[in-house]
Amino acid sequence: MRVAVLCYNACCVVAVISIAPNWALSLEAVLIRNPISGNPDRQYALALAVEELRRARWKLDIRQTEYKGHARELAAAAVREGYRQILVAGGDGSIGQATDGIVSTGVTDVYMGIIPLGTGNVFARDVGLPYPKSRQTHAPLEAARIILQGSAVAIDVGIANGQAFMSWSGCGIDAVVTDLVETQFAFNKRQSPISTYTRAVLRMLTRYSPSVMRVEADGETFEGYYYLAVASNISLYARYIRLAPEAYLDDGLLDLFLVDAKQLSRFLYTSAKAVTPIPSVDPRIVRRPFRRLRLETEDHLPYHLDGDPLGQAPLQIEVLPRHLKVYLDPNKTKQRLISP
Repeated sequence: MRVAVLCYNACCVVAVISIAPNWALSLEAVLIRNPISGNPDRQYALALAVEELRRARWKLDIRQTEYKGHARELAAAAVREGYRQILVAGGDGSIGQATDGIVSTGVTDVYMGIIPLGTGNVFARDVGLPYPKSRQTHAPLEAARIILQGSAVAIDVGIANGQAFMSWSGCGIDAVVTDLVETQFAFNKRQSPISTYTRAVLRMLTRYSPSVMRVEADGETFEGYYYLAVASNISLYARYIRLAPEAYLDDGLLDLFLVDAKQLSRFLYTSAKAVTPIPSVDPRIVRRPFRRLRLETEDHLPYHLDGDPLGQAPLQIEVLPRHLKVYLDPNKTKQRLISP
């Protein structure tokens, strides 16, 4: 809030002017760009978005990621340098890394803008942001226009073992598949993501044996042979699966999903029941909101944050309610929000 004293001749008028970030005559922002995110053709579409922002008198400092995890470092450095507008052009992994970079600084008056360019763009699909659906796309330009509208929503952020995530933290077979894709099939993922992940899932299903997991969520304990455990901040998972249909971006909660199944056939059958449009009641399916969670495993199972493999269990997860301001389309995001 700014107070301006306007003087004309002998009369002074006191005006209280509330200035939203996008109303300023000129904004300085850092744009973190992942040059290998999604299909290469999308990088040309990004140039149209950059031009749109600059026409609106945004001063952009474009910083390109050079290695895995670099978006985290770039975002943290930008905030420490005094930038309060951080834009991310990339996929779910880049968004999650930038979120962690911002949160790690402890600064809370930062605004994030997202230009989806990834292979899955699951966060964008969930909240109604435009994402590329073909090689010739104007989605980045449309995303830039949403940023320029200046409608920022304070959303929840998850913390897993001290690192922030935007969408989910997963432990078990999904983390194993993610690690396989990122380490061995990264090039294939950018060219044909659906077939690449399908191959990786089929390969790991025949080799993976579930481990006993013990999960304590807000004082309630679950134990079983869980193929995977997912803590979600959003509703969607793996593009099309509504794993957490009751998840909201600003309710101060994360949503736990577990499937208890020792045999592969039981896991596939129970998982299919879990993701059908009609809710299924099955004691092997656990869905519940939580604020704090601890997960332990008999084996040192891997975990991922927003699709990036990061470490091994045990996992300590909590939520930071309405911690990060993100530019979103209010008309398309309202179904994912508790607050009006």
